[in-house]
Amino acid sequence: MLNAIVEKVLNRPYTTILFFLTFAAAGVFLIPLIPIDATPDITNVQVMVNTITGGLDPEQIEKSVTTPVETEMGGIAGVKEVRSLSKNGLSQVVVVFEDGTDIYWARQQISERLQAIRGNLPEGISPELGPISTGLGEVLMYVVLAKPESELAKKAEIDRLLYLRTVQDFAIRRYLKANCANIADVDATGGFKKEIHVNVDPVRLEDRGLGIEDIVRKLETVGESFGGGYIQHEGRQVIVRTAGTLNLDRIRRIAVKLDLRGHPVFLSEVADVREGFVQRQGAATYDGEETVLGIILMRSGANSRRVSIDAEKALAEIPLPSDVEVKILYSRRYLVEATIHTVAKNLAEGAVLVVLVLLLILGNFRAALLVSLAIPLSMLFAAAGMKYFGISANLMSLGAIDFGLLVDASVVIIENVLRRISQKSGEPEGTANDRLNLVLDAVKEVLLPVTIGLVLIMAVYIPILALEGVEGKLFKPMAMTVLMALASSLAVAVGLMPALAYLVLRVPRGEHKETALFALAQNMYRPLLKFSLGHRAVLFIAVSVLSGASLFVFSRMGADFMPPLNEGDLVVNLTRDSGIALDESMRVQKISDRIIAKFAEVEHVYSRTGTPESATDPMGVHLSDVFVIPHKNEKLWPVQANGRRRTKDELFEAIREAIDREAPGHPPSNGPSGTAPGTMPSMASQEIMANQPIEMRFSEILEGTRADVSLRIYGPELETLMELLETSKQTVETIRGASEVELDGLT
Repeated sequence: MLNAIVEKVLNRPYTTILFFLTFAAAGVFLIPLIPIDATPDITNVQVMVNTITGGLDPEQIEKSVTTPVETEMGGIAGVKEVRSLSKNGLSQVVVVFEDGTDIYWARQQISERLQAIRGNLPEGISPELGPISTGLGEVLMYVVLAKPESELAKKAEIDRLLYLRTVQDFAIRRYLKANCANIADVDATGGFKKEIHVNVDPVRLEDRGLGIEDIVRKLETVGESFGGGYIQHEGRQVIVRTAGTLNLDRIRRIAVKLDLRGHPVFLSEVADVREGFVQRQGAATYDGEETVLGIILMRSGANSRRVSIDAEKALAEIPLPSDVEVKILYSRRYLVEATIHTVAKNLAEGAVLVVLVLLLILGNFRAALLVSLAIPLSMLFAAAGMKYFGISANLMSLGAIDFGLLVDASVVIIENVLRRISQKSGEPEGTANDRLNLVLDAVKEVLLPVTIGLVLIMAVYIPILALEGVEGKLFKPMAMTVLMALASSLAVAVGLMPALAYLVLRVPRGEHKETALFALAQNMYRPLLKFSLGHRAVLFIAVSVLSGASLFVFSRMGADFMPPLNEGDLVVNLTRDSGIALDESMRVQKISDRIIAKFAEVEHVYSRTGTPESATDPMGVHLSDVFVIPHKNEKLWPVQANGRRRTKDELFEAIREAIDREAPGHPPSNGPSGTAPGTMPSMASQEIMANQPIEMRFSEILEGTRADVSLRIYGPELETLMELLETSKQTVETIRGASEVELDGLT
């Protein structure tokens, strides 16, 4: 069959070239449509059910909200796992489905189940589905600030944060969701959400013969709009309605009842009505001051680079108040473009190197140029396959492509054609039919071994396609991309190269000579080949010894799931006592931020503490993620006393030492858990861990925790569990290589 294909190709060379050019043009058209990301998204198919529970304590939340919701999720087709969390103000149930489940179908099933149990939940509590995003959906973060020297900047902190949060919720969020495609949600952390507080005075309430139920009944429908149909009068139709828009003065003048004389008793007479803010479960800082942090969550399966670019453009166009500004702090676009730039640079350098080596070995510029065409054509055809199968262009999918393998088959075919042509050096050119038969014989001579060799290489990648779960999400796209590229290179070698060789290559006029590099390689290889054939036993023993030594070294090597990606930015995770209050946690966080901001390598420092608005990351108020954004131009980093600039790891160690030394309440490091023997840790004590934005999310996705290795102990008695955890911590701290051992505090 292969021989028949080659014969048809050579009989119709121009048609063959046109066919390949058409496919190449299609690949060029599809390349901009391929999703681009730094790494593949390994998040499983999951739906998050969040319930804001108000003033209920965690035990009540677990019994009256979390357990009913979690129980109702059982029995849904394709459910792989259901896990839950109950903490102050929040119930979260995460339903994990089997891979391949349609996320929209899964959300529909859960929505139907939630409708069935809403009546069984405490009054005023309504579960909601989380955004259609993934663990790697945080593509852009920005901060909302008061412009320097403006009147807003001079206001008290609470008033300023109230205003900034209002701008975030009612101006920025709405504009982004209306003008940016593929945004799942615009999350917010920090500031104060405005609400109206009615503080009832019990004494005044009793004096007027009222109860709290009377106040609640009067305020139940405040702010709602009602329709009253229409009235026909004198041939005209007038629509009747009530407007729900109210201000503080109108609320204060709501008549609660009529007194004995028929005069209304206004709400202001029995209560103090004023603007206030919702009790918050999280906060944010920027360069050591509290602020409002916005987080753009990308829709699952979208192009993170495109979403980041669109969001940056929209943020620059939002009509903001004159005293408010928005600064972009983190954008996935930078990492994606840096990653793609690195991959493209390496691929381009590899392609140039392959062409130079081909030129040196083949000694024929035309032949080297023909063989080098296999690289872009194979990549274009593979790109079309990536678009068809929904594979994103990232470090994993593109980084494994080897250009040497892509040109392997074409090199053998073109080199054999050159060899057969060189045998006719000095002879007349011959007819076109003679040249066609010569190329056909040369290709047929090596076609079968070339095909078998490339198929064997492809077979190595086929078992990777059987991987499932996280491993499958990481490595299957890589295997599929490599297989498509190798299959394309085989098609180019068998279909295009014979046609191009027939049209381009000619019989040399003079005597054919081997290139100097090829002659040198042959002179070095012949003595080695002769020695190995004459001393087979010695060679076998030597190879066996080396193989055994390699296996021994391999057994002693460390292992990791995947090498860490240098994201450029740094995340410092701070863990405080689980009983710390939010205000105290923020006081210590501001001091820590200012310590970090003193480093000349750092351009920006911002942090988030506690749970954001959408509860996609339900942290306690004792946990803070500090995002350290260094100067992208490392030439701005100061040279240290040792004559060189710090690495990112060295920068973190310097930050850790500075926080240990300067942050208040941080415990001394001579105790097993960082505290001195016989003393209780301060509420403001902090445990510090280094991380990166995507790496941190990867750890949470893989293990449900940010730690590299986690230990969980299950049981009904909380006190017993805590004792076992303390004992386990002391044991784990003695393990060689354990640099930081922490307990996940109660939430």
